[in-house]
Amino acid sequence: MMLGNFIAMRCIRNVNRKRYQKIVAGVMIAVSLWLIVSNIH
Repeated sequence: MMLGNFIAMRCIRNVNRKRYQKIVAGVMIAVSLWLIVSNIH
């Protein structure tokens, strides 16, 4: 878990703020859609 955090922090430092915000928004939308679809079945 700590290794994953370390790797993520190194990746985040290299990504600009706008791109990071788009990535986070995309992940949140994808997870929301997955939760909606998984609750329908």
